[in-house]
Amino acid sequence: MSYLVDFDDLPPIDVWGERVRARALDGENCTIALVELAPDAPVPEHRHANEQMGTVLHGSITFTIDDETRTLTRGGTWRIPSDHPHHATAGPDGALVIDIFAPARHDWDDLPHLAPRPVPWPGR
Repeated sequence: MSYLVDFDDLPPIDVWGERVRARALDGENCTIALVELAPDAPVPEHRHANEQMGTVLHGSITFTIDDETRTLTRGGTWRIPSDHPHHATAGPDGALVIDIFAPARHDWDDLPHLAPRPVPWPGR
């Protein structure tokens, strides 16, 4: 695999059905994912061993981490320590976000992967 990859060339992963899909690039110790959330798409409460950090590129998302809730727009960030409960809901226009996980999210390897297609970048 090349060290230089476009998100457009990565297959979307059905993380939570057609409303929440991610394109993941795994390194040895971390995963970077571009996550596409449909308008008002829910991300159910869950937790994982991976530390997670991210930022909103487009749209908005309301995150709850432990007992803290906040709506984030472009440039808003989050940090989720390992094994902390969290859930989110995309805003009315959906959201495009970047998530970084450490260690890598190999639990996504067995999820359904779709054919690669262009990323819905804003303004494209």
